[in-house]
Amino acid sequence: MLFGRHRLAVVVILVCILASVAEAQRKIPYGVVTATTALTPAQQAHVEDYLDDKTQALTEGNPDEVVQARQELIEPLAWAGGTDIFHLAYSAAASHRLTQAVNSDQLHVRLNAMIVVSSLHDPGVVRLIQKGLADPSPAIRYWAGKAVDVGVTSRLSVREQQILLKALTDAMLKEKSERVLQRLLVGLVGLDIPEAAMKLLDGLNTRVDLHALNPNLPLGAALEGLRKLFVKTVQAKSEGREIPVGTIREMALVAFRYMTLSATLLDMNRVSQESNTYYQDMIKLADAMLGWTARQMPPEDGLLPMSIKSEVSTQDWPLIRLRSEEWKRVLMKAPFNFGPVDLIVAVPDHAP
Repeated sequence: MLFGRHRLAVVVILVCILASVAEAQRKIPYGVVTATTALTPAQQAHVEDYLDDKTQALTEGNPDEVVQARQELIEPLAWAGGTDIFHLAYSAAASHRLTQAVNSDQLHVRLNAMIVVSSLHDPGVVRLIQKGLADPSPAIRYWAGKAVDVGVTSRLSVREQQILLKALTDAMLKEKSERVLQRLLVGLVGLDIPEAAMKLLDGLNTRVDLHALNPNLPLGAALEGLRKLFVKTVQAKSEGREIPVGTIREMALVAFRYMTLSATLLDMNRVSQESNTYYQDMIKLADAMLGWTARQMPPEDGLLPMSIKSEVSTQDWPLIRLRSEEWKRVLMKAPFNFGPVDLIVAVPDHAP
């Protein structure tokens, strides 16, 4: 009997969901959603009427109505048969209508509005993301960072990406939440301008010194940001795109310093049990990055240190520290030409 009631409840919920979708699609006809040419004025009116209704509920409704409005604003982008033409027209119209909600003095309104922004693929979201990155709520800053993805940046001009780059780097310098910082770093990777990679690497290089002074500072954000950048760079190279020499050189520097930092802290037993895996993963990533960057900019003698995968598996931190010295010699020679001061990682002799 109980099982039967549960089945009935599930059926009722499904019927309600389907009815909600059907109602929404009556307001935006299927022919609009599946349009293969630019929307006519009448078709555009259907989109705008729907958005006017939902954005008003998002801005003025009670908390439950705000959440419902958020869901209904996002749903059309996932409807079956939706074309790029519809998605772009819908996103453009939505981004223009979200200003009031993003500027609301009510936290739950701003948060739900920024979640909608993160689903839109329109240059109009740049100003909304800027606002979200400066919000006092870490939850809103997180979603603003998440809104910077390939779906948006692929449609942005260089100038618009530069605006987002400044907003992200300004936010990154002040960010205290590790989870938000990770989103901001990944957001930088999502930008498709060379300056973004260099800003990310510069920020990560600075954080090596912070981790050296405070090994308990979470490493997850730096690890994720560096990994995403490496994957993106390798993919771009495999597609025949030119990677600036300065970017490759800086990647090698950051990888070396994180390898040295991680091996040193692990060897000195300065890393908490919770952070141990992150530091080990950072060594593996740094090892892969150093090998790849050195193949792009081979040393004159052609000699490269061996991979340290086996040493990581056996947790032979002293040997890894010695191997990092081998990389140091490579990076101090042409074509990298780093100085000793560039490569130093100053870990205090005693824990703070």
